[in-house]
Amino acid sequence: MKNCMLILMVVVLASCGVSNSPEKVVETFYSNMFSGKTNENVGLILNAKGEPVAPVKQEDQADTIEELNGLTKMVTEVLKQKYNLEKIEYQGIKLIDTKYNEAKTQAKVTFILKIKGAEAEEEEIVVRKIEDKWMISIFG
Repeated sequence: MKNCMLILMVVVLASCGVSNSPEKVVETFYSNMFSGKTNENVGLILNAKGEPVAPVKQEDQADTIEELNGLTKMVTEVLKQKYNLEKIEYQGIKLIDTKYNEAKTQAKVTFILKIKGAEAEEEEIVVRKIEDKWMISIFG
C-alpha cells in the first residue's frame, strides 16, 4: 500500500513539475522513457479516447505502468533493429518545429530523437491541451 501511495505521489509531482509547453512535455516524455522513469510518464499521456491516463485508480496503476514499460521496450527494440544497434544510448531530442491548430489546443511537435550510432530522422508527435496542461497523444 505504501508503495502504491509513493508511486501516485511521484506521478502527481512529476506531472505538476513539467513546464506548460508542448516541447517541454515531449522532451520530458522521452527523457523519462529512456532513463527508466516510465512511471513518471503516466501524468503526461492521453489514452485512446483522448482522456488523461492519470490520475488512475490505485488498483489500475500497476497495469498502466506495466503498459508503459511494454511500450518503452517495444520502442527500444524497434530502434535497435532499425539502426542495427546492440543497445540504445539516448542523447536527448532536437526540437525542429511546433505547429498549433487554430484554437491552440493541439500541437504537432517535430523533432529528432538523438540516439548514439543512429541516423538522425525527423519524428512527429501530437500533443493536446487538456485543462491547461499539454499531454502526449500516443494514439494521434
